[in-house]
Formats: sequence, C-alpha cells, structure tokens
Amino acid sequence: MFHAQYNPALVRDLNAVLSNVRTGKELLIDTRSVERFVGTGSYCQFGFTGMQRKFGVVLTCVATTAPEPRPGLRSGHAPGSRNVPSGLLVNADGTMKSAAEIEAVLLEKGIDFTRYGSDVTAA
Repeated sequence: MFHAQYNPALVRDLNAVLSNVRTGKELLIDTRSVERFVGTGSYCQFGFTGMQRKFGVVLTCVATTAPEPRPGLRSGHAPGSRNVPSGLLVNADGTMKSAAEIEAVLLEKGIDFTRYGSDVTAA
C-alpha cells in the first residue's frame, strides 16, 4: 500500500511561484482542465502529436468559456506555466499511469525534464 509523505522541498508558496515567473528556473505544471487553465476567451498553443512530431510543430487553438469558479479569483494561469490536465495522468480506474506513460504524456505536451535538472519526481 502507498503511503504519501509530505516533502516541503517539493512545495512552492506564492512568493516562490511569483519569483519563478521572473526567473523561469523551475517548471510549473498546472493540472487543471485546459478550459480552467486558459480562463475565458481563446487560446492557441504549439504542441506535438503522434506522427506530427516528425514533421514539425502543430498549432492548436481552443475557444474557452470556463471562468474561474472560485469567487474573487482571476481566471487563467501563472505566466510560463504549462498545462497537463490531470485526466491525462491517470487510468480509467483512477490509478496513476506508469512512469513511462506519464513521460510519454509530458513529451507529447512538449515538456522535457532534462532542461530542469534531475530533481524531478513524477507520481
């Protein structure tokens, strides 16, 4: 059985996130739905899918209508953050995908952890 353990070195507070917006030292992955990540309006993103990786970048545009549901908070995301909806990281039965499957999802989203060093944990 898995037992979660809190590791404060892996948690960032608001000041750390705001500092990272300026430095870009760490990668912030937002696992909300694309509609919540984008907020209201429209959004275009470069990405790679399947065979298209061989032939270049694909531009995907999404029209969104999902305002922030929590009162008093702005919609959208932190500048520089990347969106990987949590539903892409779990199996149909609610269990986490394997490390190899998660890595494939992240690569599909154009996220390369080698840029951010080796102190990254996925799972």
